[in-house]
Amino acid sequence: MPFALVAQDGPTFQEEFSGMIAFNSGRVLSLAEAIPADKYTWSPSEGVRDVSGVIAHVTGANYFFAGGLGFPAEGFNPESLAEMSKEDAIATMKASYDQLIMACKSIKDENLADMVEFGGGQKYSKRSVMFIAMGHVSEHMGQMVAYARSNDIAPPWSVPAEEK
Repeated sequence: MPFALVAQDGPTFQEEFSGMIAFNSGRVLSLAEAIPADKYTWSPSEGVRDVSGVIAHVTGANYFFAGGLGFPAEGFNPESLAEMSKEDAIATMKASYDQLIMACKSIKDENLADMVEFGGGQKYSKRSVMFIAMGHVSEHMGQMVAYARSNDIAPPWSVPAEEK
């Protein structure tokens, strides 16, 4: 029997990939919640994004990646991010991760190699856009860890249960 006709056991690439984004989003969202609102204007140095700027950037990028995969956000206004409260910023970032996860899950196997114009007119496969998105969300999870640690905040998942 040809390999292509063998039923797949286990999750699809899209499901596994979406699970990785969901795992990462849980960490970023828990960091955003752990950092006090009065630290949202903290930046490691002049000219570098502050905490709220990182959250706004991640939110906008998640929607950008979802749009590149063919699932643009309806009603999202990136300019509204600058004036949001901590709670609204976190809720909007969560919605952006949900949009990205939905977009990744929705791509059919036969469309993973479809080429899309993305990021300054470059052409990438939808699969490549997904990998670019994963790199981006991982990069900024690391940035949020560094920001939290610089403010003496341990990432919530690294705190032993008896200390919580």
